[in-house]
This record gives sequence, structure tokens and C-alpha cells, in this order.
Amino acid sequence: MKSVILIATLLAFTGCYKKVAGTFETREEIKLNGKRGTVTLPAARYNANLKVKTKRKFQLVIPGNAGHKFTFRIPRGVSMPRNYGQVRLRASEVGQPYDLSANIDTTQNRSEVRHDTESCSRQVRREVCRYERRPEREVCRQRNGRRVCRRVPGRRVRVCEPEWDTVWGTRDISFREVGKTTSYKVKFMAPNDGRVVARFRGNRYSSDREIISRSRCYLDRRYDRPYWP
Repeated sequence: MKSVILIATLLAFTGCYKKVAGTFETREEIKLNGKRGTVTLPAARYNANLKVKTKRKFQLVIPGNAGHKFTFRIPRGVSMPRNYGQVRLRASEVGQPYDLSANIDTTQNRSEVRHDTESCSRQVRREVCRYERRPEREVCRQRNGRRVCRRVPGRRVRVCEPEWDTVWGTRDISFREVGKTTSYKVKFMAPNDGRVVARFRGNRYSSDREIISRSRCYLDRRYDRPYWP
């Protein structure tokens, strides 16, 4: 293919892809540019990983005793699809002997509504009390024109002050589990006639919890009484 055809890029690359595990199948013997020179791969099916670390390149990694890594450049002005889309690149742009056609698609599955409890916290203002030791002191009063003094022995007294405290409890939640599967299909094509010589297929699965509703936070015990640390 003599020109770059950007078919669709519905979501631009905005972060780093995680490693995508899959298979790399060659229909015939092919040659790819490795870190230390040209590597010949016989026609076979290999376990492989696809890694996109930057906006400007990605790697095809074939683990094993030999452990090959093949780097493919992404030209400026081209964004790799993140969830949906297709992009086609020439061999001269990716720095490998083959043209590439990458197709990325994502499906989502939502479970039925489920119910559970989760931890929660609230800031509560309450009295925090402690005992303090008051020293012995002299107390004097005027009585019938005379100053009368007496000794007051030392004693323990309770002192309470308001403080804010984080209090833990539980609350009811309603939610759905959302599973997302993103499939990656990459064709390796001969640049002279567009013949497919190899394919990479892989999937990446992720799940998340979609919260529908939350109740108020119920504290584990009453906090309207003085607190003694």
C-alpha cells in the first residue's frame, strides 16, 4: 500500500495501554527487524504480547527462550484507537518490512442490579473527656470583715472538650458489574500486493462497579456520649 489510509480513529490515544496477551500466527516464513538485526520467524503460531508504551511506538513481544521484541513506529499525525477504530500504516512508516492494518473493538456486559454493603465514614463532633490532676491550692474569702483562708487538697477532675473525629460505619449500595473486553486484531501485509502474511489476535478484559445508589452512612455505635480515650 503506497499511501497512509486512516480509516477511523474514534478515540485518540490518551494514556498507556496495558499489555495485551494473544497469539501471533505467521502463514509463511517472515522477517522482522529486531533489536540486534533481522529475525526470521518460520510459519507457526506463537504466544505473543502487544505493548503500547508511548504515542509514537508499540512492540510485538514473543516470549520464550529466544525472547524477541519487534518495535513498530507510529507516525506523527496518526492516533492509535483506544477502544474502537481501525488504522492502516505503510511499512516505511512503521520501520518494518510489512504494512499493518490494526482493528480495535470493545464490547461491554452489564450484570443485573446487585445489593451489598460497604464501609463509609463521617466527621462527628463530640465531647472528648479526660481526667486532670489539680494541685493543692489555698482559697481565701472575706468573712465578717476578715480574710479567711483554707487549704484545698489536690484532686482529679474531669475535663471535656469538643473535637472532630472520623467515625466508621456501613451503608447499603446498589450496583452493576460492568465487564469490558477489548479485542485487538493486527494484520501484517506484503507491501507489494497486500497479501496477509501474519496476524496478531489478542484481548484485554477489565471490570468495574457501576454504582446506582447509596444509602446514608450508619455508624457502628452511638457517638453522642462523651468519649474517653
